[in-house]
Amino acid sequence: MNRNTEKRNGILVTSIDKVLVEHSLFKKGYSVGITLDAGNDGRNESKVDGKKVGRRYTESVDMSDSVFRNDTFEKTTKFHIAGVQAKGFKISGNTFAGMTDNAASGSNSLHFEQFTKNVKIYNNTFDMSDSVSKAYPYISFAGTEGHKRVSQKLASDTFKSWTYFYEGSNERRADTSYASSGDTNKSCKRDVHAYGPQDIYIAGNTFSSSSIISKYLLVHEGENIQIGMKKNSTVNLNAFKGGNNATKKISFGGHDEGKCNVNIVAGQGIIDSNVSIAKVDFELPACKIAKPIAIGT
Repeated sequence: MNRNTEKRNGILVTSIDKVLVEHSLFKKGYSVGITLDAGNDGRNESKVDGKKVGRRYTESVDMSDSVFRNDTFEKTTKFHIAGVQAKGFKISGNTFAGMTDNAASGSNSLHFEQFTKNVKIYNNTFDMSDSVSKAYPYISFAGTEGHKRVSQKLASDTFKSWTYFYEGSNERRADTSYASSGDTNKSCKRDVHAYGPQDIYIAGNTFSSSSIISKYLLVHEGENIQIGMKKNSTVNLNAFKGGNNATKKISFGGHDEGKCNVNIVAGQGIIDSNVSIAKVDFELPACKIAKPIAIGT
């Protein structure tokens, strides 16, 4: 599922009919099993000084409560399921076998990027072979590319000759390097939750022990991340197997104001020392001050 507004003469798709993928087998060696991609989406709207001038779309596609359930994903060379600018879907009851031995860097079982919202990840089993050549995370939420969407003035690798508007504005935005440097120039900063993942529910999953796993869960930015609780507030604990009290199983990184309103329900074998939280020290205070990251004991 790949949105391309340029090929639709500027008709922007913001929702689709519900999709159901169930009882399917994804055989070993594929790159991405299921893709929900509305991210690399731009439109050439005019020319200025002979150069294409367009915009990158920040709108997500509403998946209308699409469901991917009871599927078997054998080993992948990149991702089992990946999504960019997609919202409103559930991943449940699946078995994910992890990476092939030669998978590329940056691979992980579930990978989601900017403007991802309302995602339910319930009752899945995640495995990772000890024979893989690199350490990979099971689940990764990375909104950094979205930071570029709302702060970019230089052309990207995707559309090298384009400059960009933000939601129709003709104002140039910050250099892409600010996405990683966290520059304190206020004109370069944007609210993290304009692009980071929101309303993510991870409950009832089994994360198998592996000597090679990097993180069980990696979240770079976002708000309302519920770990061990469903959207309806029902507690459904995850099993984070393996490791010890010194193992960093969950990592919260990110830019701008960081992450907030995160709840790790007690009883999942996760204590403070299993969680790493990146320092956020820009011109705005970390949002976790007002909306804490809570680790149940």
